Amino acid sequence: MPGVVEISPCYARRNDKTGRYMICLICRQAETVDGLTSVHFERGEMRLVVNRVPARVCPSCEEAYVEEDVAVRLLQEADAMFAAGEMDGVIEFN
Repeated sequence: MPGVVEISPCYARRNDKTGRYMICLICRQAETVDGLTSVHFERGEMRLVVNRVPARVCPSCEEAYVEEDVAVRLLQEADAMFAAGEMDGVIEFN
């Protein structure tokens, strides 16, 4: 399904707070931090926006990276909406 979801493994160097360390793959200027983002999906005429998605966000360029389990849940929500025949939706991630 086409959509704006990026999944990226975190690099192996440890960070005291989270145990993870990741430099933004887009700007390569900053370490990503825990935050929230919105994810937009489009399939044909269907559009879905999911707000308050947990992600690692770059404080420099605002690129967001979601973990694999979050991406799976997002895709399931989008597939359910498409199967139900809904054309537009805005939901909160839970």
